[in-house]
Amino acid sequence: MAVCLHHHLDSISSFKSETENYFLLSSSMDKTVLWHISRRECLDCFQHVDFVTAITFHPRDDRYFLSGSLDGKLRLWNIPEKKVALWNEVDGSTKLITAANFCQNGRFAVIGTYDGRCIFYETEHLKYFTQIHVRSTRGRNRVGRKITGIEPFSAESKVLVTSNDSRIRLYDLRDLSLSIKYKGCLNNSSQIRAGFSHDCQYIISGSEDRYIYLWKTYHDVTRFSSVRRDRNDFWEGIKGMEELLPYGIAQSRTK
Repeated sequence: MAVCLHHHLDSISSFKSETENYFLLSSSMDKTVLWHISRRECLDCFQHVDFVTAITFHPRDDRYFLSGSLDGKLRLWNIPEKKVALWNEVDGSTKLITAANFCQNGRFAVIGTYDGRCIFYETEHLKYFTQIHVRSTRGRNRVGRKITGIEPFSAESKVLVTSNDSRIRLYDLRDLSLSIKYKGCLNNSSQIRAGFSHDCQYIISGSEDRYIYLWKTYHDVTRFSSVRRDRNDFWEGIKGMEELLPYGIAQSRTK
Protein backbone atom coordinates (compact mmCIF):
# COMPACT_ATOMS: atom_id res chain seq x y z
CA MET A 1 0.00 0.00 0.00
CA ALA A 2 1.38 3.41 -0.94
CA VAL A 3 1.75 6.20 1.59
CA CYS A 4 -1.38 8.32 1.43
CA LEU A 5 -0.71 12.02 0.80
CA HIS A 6 -3.15 14.91 0.79
CA HIS A 7 -2.25 15.84 -2.78
CA HIS A 8 -1.14 14.19 -6.02
CA LEU A 9 2.48 14.31 -7.12
CA ASP A 10 1.64 14.73 -10.81
CA SER A 11 -1.09 16.02 -13.13
CA ILE A 12 -4.66 14.97 -12.30
CA SER A 13 -6.26 13.01 -15.13
CA SER A 14 -9.77 12.38 -13.80
CA PHE A 15 -12.08 13.37 -10.95
CA LYS A 16 -15.39 11.83 -9.84
CA SER A 17 -17.81 12.48 -6.99
CA GLU A 18 -20.39 10.27 -5.28
CA THR A 19 -23.14 12.68 -4.26
CA GLU A 20 -25.15 10.58 -1.80
CA ASN A 21 -22.34 10.07 0.74
CA TYR A 22 -19.98 12.84 -0.47
CA PHE A 23 -17.07 10.58 -1.41
CA LEU A 24 -14.56 11.73 -4.03
CA LEU A 25 -12.18 9.96 -6.39
CA SER A 26 -9.22 11.50 -8.19
CA SER A 27 -6.68 9.84 -10.45
CA SER A 28 -3.31 11.12 -11.53
CA MET A 29 -0.30 10.53 -13.72
CA ASP A 30 1.51 9.51 -10.51
CA LYS A 31 -0.14 6.08 -10.93
CA THR A 32 -2.39 6.35 -7.88
CA VAL A 33 -6.07 6.81 -7.16
CA LEU A 34 -7.10 8.73 -4.04
CA TRP A 35 -10.40 8.20 -2.26
CA HIS A 36 -11.41 10.89 0.19
CA ILE A 37 -14.30 12.82 1.72
CA SER A 38 -14.42 16.54 2.65
CA ARG A 39 -11.11 16.71 4.51
CA ARG A 40 -7.54 17.63 3.70
CA GLU A 41 -6.16 14.10 4.03
CA CYS A 42 -7.22 11.33 1.67
CA LEU A 43 -8.70 8.14 3.12
CA ASP A 44 -6.79 5.64 0.97
CA CYS A 45 -4.49 5.27 -2.04
CA PHE A 46 -4.94 2.57 -4.65
CA GLN A 47 -1.68 1.92 -6.45
CA HIS A 48 -1.52 1.16 -10.19
CA VAL A 49 1.41 0.11 -12.34
CA ASP A 50 0.82 2.77 -15.01
CA PHE A 51 -0.96 6.10 -15.54
CA VAL A 52 -4.59 6.08 -14.40
CA THR A 53 -6.67 7.73 -17.12
CA ALA A 54 -10.26 7.14 -15.95
CA ILE A 55 -12.17 6.45 -12.72
CA THR A 56 -15.83 6.25 -11.72
CA PHE A 57 -17.96 5.03 -8.82
CA HIS A 58 -20.36 2.13 -9.26
CA PRO A 59 -23.77 3.86 -9.62
CA ARG A 60 -25.56 1.53 -7.16
CA ASP A 61 -22.82 0.55 -4.71
CA ASP A 62 -20.22 3.11 -3.63
CA ARG A 63 -18.06 0.37 -2.10
CA TYR A 64 -16.74 -0.20 -5.63
CA PHE A 65 -15.11 1.94 -8.27
CA LEU A 66 -13.82 1.32 -11.77
CA SER A 67 -10.42 2.41 -13.03
CA GLY A 68 -8.82 2.36 -16.48
CA SER A 69 -5.09 2.58 -17.03
CA LEU A 70 -2.55 2.87 -19.82
CA ASP A 71 -1.44 -0.68 -18.98
CA GLY A 72 -4.59 -1.83 -20.81
CA LYS A 73 -6.30 -3.21 -17.71
CA LEU A 74 -9.76 -2.41 -16.43
CA ARG A 75 -10.07 -2.88 -12.67
CA LEU A 76 -13.08 -3.03 -10.37
CA TRP A 77 -11.85 -2.07 -6.91
CA ASN A 78 -13.36 -3.09 -3.57
CA ILE A 79 -12.82 0.01 -1.41
CA PRO A 80 -13.38 -1.48 2.10
CA GLU A 81 -11.06 -4.42 1.32
CA LYS A 82 -8.57 -2.13 -0.48
CA LYS A 83 -8.01 -4.58 -3.32
CA VAL A 84 -8.98 -5.37 -6.91
CA ALA A 85 -12.17 -7.44 -6.94
CA LEU A 86 -12.21 -8.09 -10.70
CA TRP A 87 -10.08 -7.13 -13.69
CA ASN A 88 -9.85 -7.67 -17.43
CA GLU A 89 -7.42 -6.69 -20.17
CA VAL A 90 -8.14 -5.02 -23.50
CA ASP A 91 -7.56 -7.13 -26.61
CA GLY A 92 -5.88 -5.82 -29.75
CA SER A 93 -2.64 -4.16 -30.74
CA THR A 94 -3.59 -0.86 -29.05
CA LYS A 95 -4.52 -1.53 -25.44
CA LEU A 96 -4.43 1.99 -24.03
CA ILE A 97 -7.58 2.81 -22.01
CA THR A 98 -8.51 6.50 -22.26
CA ALA A 99 -12.06 6.64 -20.79
CA ALA A 100 -14.32 4.55 -18.57
CA ASN A 101 -17.81 4.57 -17.07
CA PHE A 102 -20.80 2.40 -16.16
CA CYS A 103 -24.01 2.24 -18.15
CA GLN A 104 -27.50 0.79 -17.73
CA ASN A 105 -27.35 1.52 -14.00
CA GLY A 106 -24.20 -0.53 -13.48
CA ARG A 107 -25.07 -3.56 -15.59
CA PHE A 108 -22.15 -2.84 -17.91
CA ALA A 109 -18.70 -1.36 -17.44
CA VAL A 110 -17.57 0.53 -20.55
CA ILE A 111 -14.08 1.61 -21.53
CA GLY A 112 -12.82 3.74 -24.42
CA THR A 113 -9.50 3.11 -26.13
CA TYR A 114 -6.86 5.14 -27.92
CA ASP A 115 -7.81 3.54 -31.26
CA GLY A 116 -11.50 4.50 -31.02
CA ARG A 117 -13.24 1.49 -29.53
CA CYS A 118 -15.93 1.43 -26.84
CA ILE A 119 -15.75 -1.98 -25.19
CA PHE A 120 -18.55 -3.27 -22.95
CA TYR A 121 -18.06 -5.74 -20.09
CA GLU A 122 -20.69 -7.38 -17.89
CA THR A 123 -19.97 -5.80 -14.52
CA GLU A 124 -20.85 -8.86 -12.41
CA HIS A 125 -17.84 -10.84 -13.65
CA LEU A 126 -16.15 -8.14 -15.77
CA LYS A 127 -16.55 -10.44 -18.77
CA TYR A 128 -16.34 -9.11 -22.35
CA PHE A 129 -19.77 -8.48 -23.89
CA THR A 130 -19.49 -6.41 -27.09
CA GLN A 131 -17.85 -3.34 -28.61
CA ILE A 132 -18.51 -0.33 -30.85
CA HIS A 133 -15.99 1.05 -33.34
CA VAL A 134 -16.44 4.82 -32.99
CA ARG A 135 -15.66 6.24 -36.42
CA SER A 136 -17.20 7.67 -39.58
CA THR A 137 -18.02 5.51 -42.58
CA ARG A 138 -15.85 7.60 -44.90
CA GLY A 139 -13.46 10.55 -44.97
CA ARG A 140 -10.51 11.20 -42.72
CA ASN A 141 -12.50 10.13 -39.65
CA ARG A 142 -13.06 6.58 -40.90
CA VAL A 143 -10.05 5.59 -38.76
CA GLY A 144 -10.95 5.45 -35.08
CA ARG A 145 -9.57 8.24 -32.88
CA LYS A 146 -9.03 8.36 -29.12
CA ILE A 147 -12.16 8.12 -26.97
CA THR A 148 -12.12 10.97 -24.44
CA GLY A 149 -15.49 10.64 -22.73
CA ILE A 150 -18.31 8.14 -22.07
CA GLU A 151 -21.57 9.25 -20.46
CA PRO A 152 -24.64 7.01 -19.92
CA PHE A 153 -28.16 8.02 -20.88
CA SER A 154 -29.85 5.36 -18.77
CA ALA A 155 -33.42 6.55 -19.29
CA GLU A 156 -33.22 5.60 -22.97
CA SER A 157 -30.56 2.87 -22.83
CA LYS A 158 -28.10 5.00 -24.75
CA VAL A 159 -24.52 6.18 -24.29
CA LEU A 160 -22.82 9.45 -25.30
CA VAL A 161 -19.26 9.11 -26.64
CA THR A 162 -16.75 11.95 -27.16
CA SER A 163 -13.69 11.37 -29.36
CA ASN A 164 -10.67 13.14 -30.85
CA ASP A 165 -12.28 13.57 -34.29
CA SER A 166 -14.26 16.60 -33.00
CA ARG A 167 -17.46 14.55 -32.91
CA ILE A 168 -19.85 13.54 -30.15
CA ARG A 169 -22.01 10.49 -30.84
CA LEU A 170 -25.13 9.09 -29.18
CA TYR A 171 -25.42 5.31 -29.54
CA ASP A 172 -28.46 3.12 -28.91
CA LEU A 173 -27.39 0.17 -26.75
CA ARG A 174 -30.31 -1.99 -27.87
CA ASP A 175 -28.74 -2.54 -31.30
CA LEU A 176 -25.46 -0.52 -31.04
CA SER A 177 -26.70 1.82 -33.79
CA LEU A 178 -25.70 5.48 -34.08
CA SER A 179 -28.66 7.66 -33.10
CA ILE A 180 -27.20 11.15 -33.55
CA LYS A 181 -23.82 12.73 -34.32
CA TYR A 182 -23.18 16.19 -32.83
CA LYS A 183 -20.82 18.54 -34.67
CA GLY A 184 -19.42 22.01 -33.97
CA CYS A 185 -16.83 21.73 -31.20
CA LEU A 186 -13.10 21.27 -31.79
CA ASN A 187 -11.46 18.29 -30.09
CA ASN A 188 -8.42 16.96 -31.97
CA SER A 189 -6.04 16.12 -29.13
CA SER A 190 -7.50 17.16 -25.75
CA GLN A 191 -9.17 14.98 -23.12
CA ILE A 192 -12.51 16.78 -23.50
CA ARG A 193 -15.63 15.03 -22.23
CA ALA A 194 -19.17 15.99 -23.23
CA GLY A 195 -22.10 15.42 -20.89
CA PHE A 196 -25.84 15.85 -20.38
CA SER A 197 -27.75 18.54 -18.54
CA HIS A 198 -29.52 17.30 -15.40
CA ASP A 199 -32.73 16.68 -17.39
CA CYS A 200 -30.87 15.20 -20.40
CA GLN A 201 -32.53 17.76 -22.70
CA TYR A 202 -29.18 19.27 -23.66
CA ILE A 203 -25.61 18.16 -24.37
CA ILE A 204 -22.74 20.41 -23.32
CA SER A 205 -19.04 20.23 -24.15
CA GLY A 206 -15.82 22.18 -23.93
CA SER A 207 -13.75 22.82 -27.03
CA GLU A 208 -10.18 23.51 -28.10
CA ASP A 209 -11.31 26.88 -29.50
CA ARG A 210 -12.13 27.91 -25.89
CA TYR A 211 -15.88 27.96 -26.44
CA ILE A 212 -18.53 26.03 -24.54
CA TYR A 213 -20.91 24.30 -26.96
CA LEU A 214 -24.56 23.42 -26.31
CA TRP A 215 -26.87 21.21 -28.40
CA LYS A 216 -30.43 20.04 -27.90
CA THR A 217 -30.27 16.28 -27.42
CA TYR A 218 -33.07 15.89 -29.98
CA HIS A 219 -33.68 18.70 -32.45
CA ASP A 220 -37.10 19.26 -34.00
CA VAL A 221 -36.64 17.94 -37.54
CA THR A 222 -40.16 19.04 -38.53
CA ARG A 223 -38.99 22.67 -38.52
CA PHE A 224 -36.49 22.06 -41.32
CA SER A 225 -37.01 20.56 -44.76
CA SER A 226 -33.52 19.11 -45.28
CA VAL A 227 -32.32 18.08 -41.82
CA ARG A 228 -31.14 14.53 -41.17
CA ARG A 229 -32.36 12.90 -37.97
CA ASP A 230 -28.93 11.40 -37.30
CA ARG A 231 -27.03 14.72 -37.51
CA ASN A 232 -27.16 17.71 -35.19
CA ASP A 233 -25.17 20.71 -36.42
CA PHE A 234 -27.33 23.25 -34.57
CA TRP A 235 -25.38 24.51 -31.57
CA GLU A 236 -24.96 27.55 -29.37
CA GLY A 237 -21.50 28.69 -28.29
CA ILE A 238 -20.37 30.62 -25.22
CA LYS A 239 -16.93 32.19 -25.05
CA GLY A 240 -14.98 30.50 -22.30
CA MET A 241 -11.72 31.21 -20.49
CA GLU A 242 -8.57 32.44 -22.20
CA GLU A 243 -6.75 29.27 -21.17
CA LEU A 244 -7.90 25.94 -22.59
CA LEU A 245 -9.53 23.78 -19.93
CA PRO A 246 -8.41 20.12 -20.05
CA TYR A 247 -11.98 18.82 -19.57
CA GLY A 248 -15.37 19.54 -21.00
CA ILE A 249 -18.18 20.48 -18.66
CA ALA A 250 -19.90 17.33 -17.51
CA GLN A 251 -23.28 18.75 -16.49
CA SER A 252 -25.35 21.90 -16.88
CA ARG A 253 -28.50 22.91 -15.03
CA THR A 254 -30.70 24.50 -17.66
CA LYS A 255 -33.67 26.52 -16.45
